[in-house]
Amino acid sequence: MNELLKRYKMESGNGSMLKEVREMLIAPDALTVFDFDHTMFRTGNFHKISFQGAIHALGRSLRITPELGAKLRGGADEQILGILLDASGGFDNALLSRAINERERILMQVVRADDDLTAYFMPGIPDVIRSLRACGKQVGIASASPDGFVQEFVTRVNVDGRSISDVFVSDAIVGGTTIRSIHNALSVDVDMPLSSLNKPNPFSIRYSASKISREKDSPILYIGDGKVDALSVIGRRNMVGLVTNAEEHDKLCEEFERSENIIVIGSIQEVLNAK
Repeated sequence: MNELLKRYKMESGNGSMLKEVREMLIAPDALTVFDFDHTMFRTGNFHKISFQGAIHALGRSLRITPELGAKLRGGADEQILGILLDASGGFDNALLSRAINERERILMQVVRADDDLTAYFMPGIPDVIRSLRACGKQVGIASASPDGFVQEFVTRVNVDGRSISDVFVSDAIVGGTTIRSIHNALSVDVDMPLSSLNKPNPFSIRYSASKISREKDSPILYIGDGKVDALSVIGRRNMVGLVTNAEEHDKLCEEFERSENIIVIGSIQEVLNAK
């Protein structure tokens, strides 16, 4: 196991956790993969508009209330649209496929119409990007959102006058579109249904990391914002999970306080400021 990860595990209980995570964040021999929504950018309104629009485009009248939206947060498109279609009259695979396509079409339409995607940065992320640039490190993204949506942000958003695409490896941006394509391709070759490749399955995280580096034994620092992100990493070899901006911060702190490889914090700034 990588020495950096060994040291993190040995010292994880003595107050040096955030310093060790900061070292992993910038270390050349540790691969860093980010979640996207609510970890890097506030994107909730984009998703609400696109999911609501897809349901209406299929002739359904269900309204996505804040309470319903909170229950759907973090799921893959198949899961979210399946729930919404089921609640509004039922569905089959063909209808679900139409809903996914409508959702992506509307999502891309809305994000391309927004002139200032920089306004959606989560606190501290511009400083993270500056730190990564300073040490010449490139990282990946593993997200349930469609690949094109994530790419739109990465291409168009600037920090200090430069597109953040210089930090995020294009091939290592693994979104829901890619995961769905891989799952469907694999399903053709088996006689029984495959289990989901979406988080908390760590597939998208490991796949993103593999596009940053071919070194299979390199430790992975995965940065997310919720329970599904923690469950994607917990107990897994050579992986450390940092959960930030979590809406259920206190609950997650308690739930994962004994985990050897999960750290729950309020803001990524805590890592950047660690001494």
